[in-house]
Amino acid sequence: MNRHTQLEDLSNEIFFEIFDYFHALEIFISFTCLNRRISSILQSIPLRIVILSDHCYRQINFLSSHLANHADQVISLEIFDTICDYTSIISILFNRHNFPNLESCIFVSISSTTILENVFKQIKSLNRLVSFSLYQPNGENINEIDKHNLTNIILLHKSPVLRSISLQFNYDNMHLLNLTSMPSNLVSLKLCISSSSSILPVYSIISMLRLCHSVRYLGIMVTYQAVNENNAINTSTSSKPINYNDLPILSQMISFDLTIFVRCDSRSIASILHCMPHLTHFYFTMAIATWSYPAELLDGYVWQDTLERCVPHLSKFEFHISIIKTNSISDLDIIVNSFAYFVQKYSNWNMIVQRWKFFFGRSVNFNEMNDDNIDVKKSVTYLSHFVHLPNITELEISSKNYDLSRWYDIEIILQSCRNVTNLKINTPLLISSKFIDNPSLFSIFKQIKRITSITEKIYFPSKFALKLVQRFPSLTDIELIVFTFDHCVSIIEVFLCHVEHLSYLKISYSQNTLLDNPFSRHYIIEKRRQIFPNNLLDERTTYVKDNGEAIQIRL
Repeated sequence: MNRHTQLEDLSNEIFFEIFDYFHALEIFISFTCLNRRISSILQSIPLRIVILSDHCYRQINFLSSHLANHADQVISLEIFDTICDYTSIISILFNRHNFPNLESCIFVSISSTTILENVFKQIKSLNRLVSFSLYQPNGENINEIDKHNLTNIILLHKSPVLRSISLQFNYDNMHLLNLTSMPSNLVSLKLCISSSSSILPVYSIISMLRLCHSVRYLGIMVTYQAVNENNAINTSTSSKPINYNDLPILSQMISFDLTIFVRCDSRSIASILHCMPHLTHFYFTMAIATWSYPAELLDGYVWQDTLERCVPHLSKFEFHISIIKTNSISDLDIIVNSFAYFVQKYSNWNMIVQRWKFFFGRSVNFNEMNDDNIDVKKSVTYLSHFVHLPNITELEISSKNYDLSRWYDIEIILQSCRNVTNLKINTPLLISSKFIDNPSLFSIFKQIKRITSITEKIYFPSKFALKLVQRFPSLTDIELIVFTFDHCVSIIEVFLCHVEHLSYLKISYSQNTLLDNPFSRHYIIEKRRQIFPNNLLDERTTYVKDNGEAIQIRL
């Protein structure tokens, strides 16, 4: 009864189960060279590589050195191509290693310096590939030839088990209309179409649908590639009559996500939806910058008629629309009331029609108000009718419209979003005594884990660092901007000694000085272990970077 179970007592099956919860870098750091038995197990487990933007080059080299004997075990890759201190990580790994058993591949933010030749060669030969995704926020980093080659390689891939493709980068995918088929087992497809017209290319989309014989989950984003044309053209998007007898019918399609940054009308949307009679989920997102738009897009009765006619089996409808207007603001009550049908049809249905710029989901941005005299309390109350504000975890408050004289407005916003853990706030607001010394906000401050201070003429003062720690004791991530490197040094010293749960720190500075950077990895590791001896700190994943403009520390 007194016998203690040790790690060595666990069965191989339990080790296999444990390793399923770790990605490759974590496994190699924690378990390599423990003993012969563990080394033997590591030779037979599937490996999942995850490289995020906050990894460093030293970690990549460590991982690569172990992949020399384990690359054929890799079944999943998720790679941010640009990390904190290096770029072209995809090139490094694919030039050094072959991944013949890869099943899932995700690339994020490919660098302009990345050479994809070896990537293309390997992808072509993968016969176990199930899922491929590329997310490229800046499509310009990939040249047009690489976009074309990658698109063709993936959409003509011969893997018998390929189920999911997501190509999220700006590209004129109209050449796909020349294809006669796509992978026969494809279930999920997401594409981005860069259109040279400011009007939704509805006929091109319908032509593309003819290739989606097996696709059940479809996502299409249409972006506008600016050309020399008059943005003030008539809002009508009429075109030649649609032949509904010649439309493809995709009875297997159950989910459709349409995101458009071009003009359209309800008729165009209806013609596309008509191809999906058994659709159950429809996500519609639309953002228009400068041109005008058909008012029917904000008419709930028009949407009701369209959806009842074209997709009668719909059980979920998400409708996001953002329009930047220079004329008078639409009557929001009329808009909201027209969607009353959806409130009754869908349980917990939320609609957001805001007078400000916002990020939909679990974050809200309270800046760029259209009317400086608007009553914040009324706006928050109005917004609460459509969004459960306690669910908001990210909050950005700018002093562009909320200056120091309106500190009470900020108090109302924070108290309404009382579960915020990620706060982005302007430096003048942050250091204002009306804000930082407000007792009614102390309980909210204590739960905030991430804080980013934005500079507008006023930099974060070094003497304020200790008060920040005292007011925000749960901080794990901090980003600040200071004036000189001298201020940077003194602030970091305070944070290292007083922020117990610190995991990431970035302090940017405008002016360098002759003062040497005292924060070596060894110094930081020893300092943290001295001040917080009970905190686990893995020196192999700790890094410090100073690029002459900012110091970044990852613990």
